[in-house]
Amino acid sequence: LFYTNVSEGNFNFYKSTILVPKLAQNPFISPLGPLALTTYQYSYLGSYEENRRRIYKIKVTPKRPKESVFKGVVQIEDSSWSIVAVELEMNEKNLHRYNSFKVYQRFSIHNEVRLLDRQEFFFHYTSGVGSKHYHGTVYSKFTNYNFSNEKIKIGNLTQITADSASIRSDDFWKDKRSIQLKTKEKNFIEATKKLNELSKSEKYIKLKDSLKNKTSFWEFTFTGMDHYNTLKGIKWRIDPLVQQARVFGIGGYRHALGGKLIKQFENKNELFFDATINYGFKNKDLLSDGSIKYTYSPKQFAQFRLSSGSKYEMLTYMQNLSSLFSRGNFIQNDFVRIGHFIEVLNGLFLDVDIKYLQRSSIANLSLSKWSNELFPNTNQPIQFEDYNEFNVKLLLSYNPFQKFAFEGRKKVVQGSRWPTFTIGWEQGLPDILLSKIDYQKITIGFDHSFKIGLLGTSKAKSRYGQYLSTNHVEIPNYAFFRGTDNYFFSHPLYTFQLLGETYSSLRNYISFNYIHHFHGAICKKIPYLKKTKIEAVTGGGMLYINDNNLQHTEIYNGLEFPFRLGETQLKLGGYYAVAYSNYSNLLNMFKFGLNIFNPFTNKWAF
Repeated sequence: LFYTNVSEGNFNFYKSTILVPKLAQNPFISPLGPLALTTYQYSYLGSYEENRRRIYKIKVTPKRPKESVFKGVVQIEDSSWSIVAVELEMNEKNLHRYNSFKVYQRFSIHNEVRLLDRQEFFFHYTSGVGSKHYHGTVYSKFTNYNFSNEKIKIGNLTQITADSASIRSDDFWKDKRSIQLKTKEKNFIEATKKLNELSKSEKYIKLKDSLKNKTSFWEFTFTGMDHYNTLKGIKWRIDPLVQQARVFGIGGYRHALGGKLIKQFENKNELFFDATINYGFKNKDLLSDGSIKYTYSPKQFAQFRLSSGSKYEMLTYMQNLSSLFSRGNFIQNDFVRIGHFIEVLNGLFLDVDIKYLQRSSIANLSLSKWSNELFPNTNQPIQFEDYNEFNVKLLLSYNPFQKFAFEGRKKVVQGSRWPTFTIGWEQGLPDILLSKIDYQKITIGFDHSFKIGLLGTSKAKSRYGQYLSTNHVEIPNYAFFRGTDNYFFSHPLYTFQLLGETYSSLRNYISFNYIHHFHGAICKKIPYLKKTKIEAVTGGGMLYINDNNLQHTEIYNGLEFPFRLGETQLKLGGYYAVAYSNYSNLLNMFKFGLNIFNPFTNKWAF
């Protein structure tokens, strides 16, 4: 559905561009804004008189129809050049999921000023198995304008939706609906009302749950076995066979039994529990772990979490693919972990994480032959004496002027034009429960995503880290920087493409990563390429590590091809990276990567 809240449908054609993130990644060029003459052609269709004012009808045709543009008809008032009406269709090639999207607007005179009186959206899209076709229509009526010469102060709260809004009866809306429904639409609402009443009945809910609770071979093997008790707000799930079988487990084949349980309360609080137990046949070792999360104040994103168990875990995720899954990057952790996350003030988030670990080497385990053959140089586990660690982490992040809305008891964050600033503090506390780890570390940085007009979207990330003390540290306490993945384009905001080997730091370091997607701003103007979906991308990064005076700089350029796999939007990219480093001779490389679109946040992974 579209226009489920008013912020989604802000079409102001007086502006140069119109950006609606739910519809498209690119701003669409307004046919009536400052950039219109370079983008559109206009044809006179005639005129008429309304209230002694001459109104002109003008056809709008894009000069470059492959770009993010409109086509259709606009109506302009003589002399004042005010918009009277628009009937415009967006270029469907540049929409996220809609096959077509049309905007109708009608302006009327209020207090001698033409203001939006009525707005309509018409859209088509395909979804589900068999790509079924759907269409939707939204009518909006704007009334009760208030005029004032005082300066309007716009706050960060953009919208409040009461819980009762979704359960209002048809009688409630009948008097408030300014646009009368057709007989067919009234019949549809009446039929829908009866279906809604039926769907909320206890008999129907139990029947629906019983159908979903049936277990098939496909669910047992591939998707997992779900069980619903909707009346009590409970859902539990048992992992499928493919998830239970850990063919490439530590020490050979391991079999794991796991599942989760979710309880949602009437006040929107939520309890989440999951647990896993797994057994290794080669070493005859049994491991288990579980976690509990309780969200108790959705408006503040407040969540308490507790986890405990025994796991084989990676020393660091900042290893290249040739070493990431090698047994030299694994140790055994017996742990208890307590955490709490909350929004203290609007845009200000605090995350507290306390963990106690008993770390031990896996050098005594018998390893599978395939792991030695696949990782001949990095598969030997690290040997060390068992030790205990008590660790506390605090992370404070702040996004100034964060826009938000309330939907019942839930808060919906709508973002800000400002970067998100972060400051973190981490400390290993010795002597608590025989802990021997003793260090302090701080990190500061920012993350930012912003659009540069019609030139595309930029994303930047920077971090500065400083170890204040390192009285007693082990390898997991180091800061790591991922080495080069040959031919694979790793996440450009968290890693470097041509760093060479993996580096670490115990003193201080600073990093900066940047990527810019042109979204067709360049390729749409190049002959032959403009007929394709290909998009250009550029970026780079810098890293300085004080420990060894490492200085690394790199840049890359590439082309990405957007495509769909079912309802999932993807981009397949090819990139050419070049670098300068005082430690590495690796100067250039072609790479390939995959970018994924998140429909819930309306953002790409990078």
